[in-house]
Amino acid sequence: MRTSETRARPASGEAGFTLVEILIVMSIIVVLMGMVMVAVIGSYDPNRARVNADLMVLARAIESYRDAYGKVLPPGYWRDEDGEIHAPGSYRDENGIIQPPAAQDDILQSGITFSPAPSTDEEKSSALLFYFLTRTFKSAGEEDPGAIGRPGSRRGPFISRSNLKKDLLKDDTVLEEDFVVEDVRQGYSGVATWLVDPWGNPYRYALTNDGRDFELESAGPDGEFGDVTAEEDIKRKDNISLERLNR
Repeated sequence: MRTSETRARPASGEAGFTLVEILIVMSIIVVLMGMVMVAVIGSYDPNRARVNADLMVLARAIESYRDAYGKVLPPGYWRDEDGEIHAPGSYRDENGIIQPPAAQDDILQSGITFSPAPSTDEEKSSALLFYFLTRTFKSAGEEDPGAIGRPGSRRGPFISRSNLKKDLLKDDTVLEEDFVVEDVRQGYSGVATWLVDPWGNPYRYALTNDGRDFELESAGPDGEFGDVTAEEDIKRKDNISLERLNR
């Protein structure tokens, strides 16, 4: 007499995955994760990351200067509506003609020494920014230029040595100098250097909107800033900039 055995069958809809199916799914997930990681790593540029970090450090220092000296930004080159860069203190008269700075307000001819001596507007603007952010200015009277303080004020420096890494400086020997207090009655004297990007080019600092706002910019790997009024300018394709509105 035969006895029949009945095997339990899984209920409908309760069948599990086989080992082969699980391995296939895991393989697909691993491949997809690898593709994502390659895309992420491939798009990461350490130089651009450093530029963004540098710009944030400089922007915070500039804003600290502004807060200390009554919403006045550090002196710098300024950009007109046509994108042209002009020296600190110069201005457009009622006839639309750019006039040079008045002798008593010409920051670039007030005893500041640059080391190394800059030769372009970008280099001068970078050295000038370094100078004003790394010094404490003591204002002594109503006649003192408002750009560097208010009567009785004595504040700064606005960027610390810990933020000034050697690869941010054209001439890192300035870190051996003291960040001194400048008495405006004696003029402006001291050592300055360029603030440079990872490609060794100066960061450009420019005042915009009649000196109310500012912009910091790196020319990128090609070292060419290009025409700021022409966004299609191929020289501007790799530029990295940070604009701050202070209104």
